[in-house]
Amino acid sequence: MIPGTCPVPITIPDTAHVMEAPSNQAPWLSHFPSLLRLESPELRRLLEASPITTFSAGETLMGVGQMGGSFPMVISGTLRVTMLSEEGREILLYRLQEGCTCTLSTACLLSGDRLGATVSAEKPLSIVALGPDVFHRLLDESKTFRNFVFDAFGSRMADLIKRIDVLVFQSIEERLAGTLLDLEKSGTVHATHQELAIDMGTAREVVSRQLKELETQGSIQLGRGRIKILNRDALIARLPGN
Repeated sequence: MIPGTCPVPITIPDTAHVMEAPSNQAPWLSHFPSLLRLESPELRRLLEASPITTFSAGETLMGVGQMGGSFPMVISGTLRVTMLSEEGREILLYRLQEGCTCTLSTACLLSGDRLGATVSAEKPLSIVALGPDVFHRLLDESKTFRNFVFDAFGSRMADLIKRIDVLVFQSIEERLAGTLLDLEKSGTVHATHQELAIDMGTAREVVSRQLKELETQGSIQLGRGRIKILNRDALIARLPGN
């Protein structure tokens, strides 16, 4: 299972489209209801420093080694965070969706560490990104904002531990079953073997071999860029604990 955790600091590339935040209450706050409890001066400061930035699917937001420069909050779309293994294999760390804040982004802002992953938009993406000055000022002055940041940090850290557990301790068979069930929509998974391999943290050849085995067993039907789920119960039976 891939938790919807937001673990990365984001800076705004020149290609991104930025829209100024309105002076009154912004609709994007509905994704972060805790922020509505901010005092009026704090809320105004937040809105004045919170332009909405959009990215196209496939666009890279930030690369390995860059300094964390903002506190991003996802308001629509999907953010994808990957890293390279020592063997040069790309591994998915997280998918981040609306309502997510970034665990490692928070850590990088607090510690000054550099990013060890690549951040890109998997689907058309809109975020609000607080700069470090406003982030630290709100963190210092507002108990409501501190609670918002650290509550999210704690819950997302639990997701991070679960993701590590999947990558380190689950077998390939368990990971494949979980990934197919995660990505399935209306009985079909729209993904290539390479995309599944990145999600699972393994090689494409391994995924192709396991998929062929599932097809032979009658659990799935393989197609070009898609996989039809024929026996959902058989996949569930492969999950840990079953």
